[in-house]
Parts: sequence; C-alpha cells; structure tokens
Amino acid sequence: MKKLIIIFLILFIASQFSNAQTETPPKRTGQKTVEGSKKINDKTKEYSETSLEASENIKQSADNLKSVANNLKGVVMIFEPITKWHFFKKKENKLGQEKQSRQAAQSDYNPNNSETPPPPPPNDYNNYSNEGGNSNQNNTNSGANNSNNQSNNFGTPENSNYNEDGTLNCGHQKNGQYGNCIDLLQGTVVGMGEAAENPSKIDLIFFAQYDGLSYSLYSPYEAANGLNEGNWGGVGAWRDRNETEIAQTKLTIGQFEKIQTNTQLLNVLKNTNGYSGYFYTPNKMDGRVFAVKLMQDKRELNALLAVYKQYGGGGGNGYLKIKIKVQAIDNNRDGYVDENAYNR
Repeated sequence: MKKLIIIFLILFIASQFSNAQTETPPKRTGQKTVEGSKKINDKTKEYSETSLEASENIKQSADNLKSVANNLKGVVMIFEPITKWHFFKKKENKLGQEKQSRQAAQSDYNPNNSETPPPPPPNDYNNYSNEGGNSNQNNTNSGANNSNNQSNNFGTPENSNYNEDGTLNCGHQKNGQYGNCIDLLQGTVVGMGEAAENPSKIDLIFFAQYDGLSYSLYSPYEAANGLNEGNWGGVGAWRDRNETEIAQTKLTIGQFEKIQTNTQLLNVLKNTNGYSGYFYTPNKMDGRVFAVKLMQDKRELNALLAVYKQYGGGGGNGYLKIKIKVQAIDNNRDGYVDENAYNR
C-alpha cells in the first residue's frame, strides 16, 4: 500500500514538472512595447502605400482629361470663306451649325492617329494639270447637281456674286458681270482691272480660250509668262504675281462636302500629284475638285476648290459656280479658327 502511494506521488510530481516546462513564460513589458510599435509601423506603411496609389490614380485621371482636351483641340475645323464672310446669318443658326460640325468632326477623330484620312480618293492619281483630254465624267455625273441637294442654311448672300446654295460665281475674262480673278482666302472674285490694283491677293485666274474651245485656271505668275493669246488684261504688268500651284484631285463633289478638318484637307493635298502653275482642259469643268497651294513670304494657303457647275461657253455669259475650303489658321491652339488671321 505504501508503495502504491509513493508511486502515485512520484507520478503526480512528474506531471506537474512537465506542465511547468511547456507553459510560455510571461512576456516582459519591453517586448510588448516593441511588438505594439511594429504593428503601428506596419499599419502606417499600409496607409502610406494606399495614399500613394490613390495620388497616382488622381494624377493619371488628370493626365487623361488633359489628353482628351488636347485631342479635341487638335480637331481644327477647315475655313470656308464664302459662307463665312459673305452670307448674313441669324446668330442662333450660326452657333448651332458650328456646334454640329465640330461634334461630327470630333466623333470621327481618332486621337491615336493624327493622319485620320477623309473619304479616301482613288489610289491612282493621274497628272491632269497639263492634259486636256480628260473630262473626268465620274466627277461630273456624281457632283454637278449636288448643290441642289444641300440644305440651304447658309443665310442670305450679300450680293449677286453669291448663291443661296453657298457657291460663288466666277466668270472668265469675257464675262462682264462676274470677275475672273479669285482670292481664295477671302472667297471673292474681281475683274482684271480691279485685280491689277491689288494683285498680291489674287491666287487663280479663270480663262476661256479659243472662243470657248478650252478652259483653264492659271496662277498669275504663269498667266504672265505662259499664255500666248496677248497680254491677258495686263497680268504681265502686275507688281505682284503669286506663284500658285494647282492640280485636279479625284474627289467627287460629295467627298469634297465631307471634308471638315485641317487634317482631312491636308491629306488630300498630300495625296494629289501633278501640281503645276495652271490647269487646262478642252472640256467643261463641272464636278471637278482642285487642290491648290501657295507658299510665299507674304502669303500662304492650302485649299480645295470645287466646281459645282459651269454655265455658258466662251462668250459673255460663261461662268463657274464654285466652293472653296481652306486650311484654318489657329494661332492660339484653342481648336477654333482665328478669323482675324484672314484679314490681310
């Protein structure tokens, strides 16, 4: 019996000693402080990283907004001097039309491609500048009557030189009513006498040759040096003769109407070949669209000129109905045309 009691005591003492060895010793105060500080540092680092990420997201959003704004400013609308300068409009109609045009251009604009093309002209450009045998029937048939289908929202023409469909009447040298000397930047035509008084503004001259057997558009420089039918109203005596270059494009009138931005206009000029100081044809000019450019110290322009209809022949009743689109000037880069830049 005593032996059993002794054995039980030994086992009890052994179990108590084993429990004492496995128990975790109590933490000291200093250790608790260190671990608490570590937790605080970890939380602080986590909050700092979260704040940094939020700051970067805000900055990225701001950069994206700035990029969108710059892209919209990059959509600079072309300038149409005929309807801009020579039609009386109601203010509300004018603002509404400008807003519609800008929205349409921006919806087609691709910010990742600054070379967004206009409705594509055909791939093969032939040299029409000096070849008279091509009448470009496709352009004539598809575009000659297109002006009748345009909505007449241009306003009231300022005089009889302009038509309600937004076109300008340009005669040849024998027309006594409409001038034949064209100022593309202002959208005006004047006769040979008036042009001689201010020749630096004349970009092209429309001629009927050989009693209406052929027609041509000449730069003043080329008209003074290359024509063989007399002095052509004294162009050779002008103190300034612009060296304008012209070439026929393959655009139809319908495609011309869709050109709305500087990028589209400049793409057409870039893709057109065969520039010369004149364009000559034995056929009428209905439906033709021309690329025109001039680079001089005191005058620069990039433009498209479209002939909607040709009336008459080589007599006093011959004239063209034309529209003009020129590269817009945006000096302050706000995305809007600086109209004062055209008053030169």
